[in-house]
Amino acid sequence: MPGNDADRATILNQVFALEEAAGWDALRDLFQHAGGERPPVDWTLPLAACQAVGGPQEAGLPGAAAIACMQVSIILVDDMLDEDPRGEHHRLGVGKTANLAFALQ
Repeated sequence: MPGNDADRATILNQVFALEEAAGWDALRDLFQHAGGERPPVDWTLPLAACQAVGGPQEAGLPGAAAIACMQVSIILVDDMLDEDPRGEHHRLGVGKTANLAFALQ
């Protein structure tokens, strides 16, 4: 069943296999913070969808990685708009945080 620690690691590995993200430790930290201890259920929906139609769960990895990237992007922007005191924009600055959010999209 999707949503376990192995799925989280597999989804994050898919993201960080991208040349643009490989070795970007600060980005890895953002994903760890956004995902908590387990991957959010919506990150794993493509895995479950592939399983539901009889396909291999791994076929949903690109979709899962895309959802993870979008969700982290949304969190970054939402924290800026809400002036969340825990938001990354306080550490990185608003401009860098906005650019990072766009890059994840």
